[in-house]
Amino acid sequence: MKNIGKALIKALFVVILPLTVTYFIFSNIITRISVDNSEPWFVNVDGFYGLTLLVLVIVWANAMFYTVFLEKTKVLPKISFATVPMVGVAIGFDNTGDTYSWIILLPFVSIEFRSPYEN
Repeated sequence: MKNIGKALIKALFVVILPLTVTYFIFSNIITRISVDNSEPWFVNVDGFYGLTLLVLVIVWANAMFYTVFLEKTKVLPKISFATVPMVGVAIGFDNTGDTYSWIILLPFVSIEFRSPYEN
């Protein structure tokens, strides 16, 4: 359970937060530019652009920090593909081993998603 918490924290601070902050900062800047079309954006420079650039740099530096210091924490499952001589479609869950796994069976293909964490 401790590793799952670390994985959620890593996913939040490395992927979700930087992308969300970048999207909202750029949409806010584009909105500010498009509202006042009478002057170019660089004429009306105030502390807003400097502050948003600083926030963007801090968020991405924080993402790099979490990437480096939580490098052994796995976020994505292990995926394996195999060819099988069968025709059909099925989805299965297997928890008999030391890890959880989801198995998707498609015609002639088996895809297995294994959790990187033990039960």
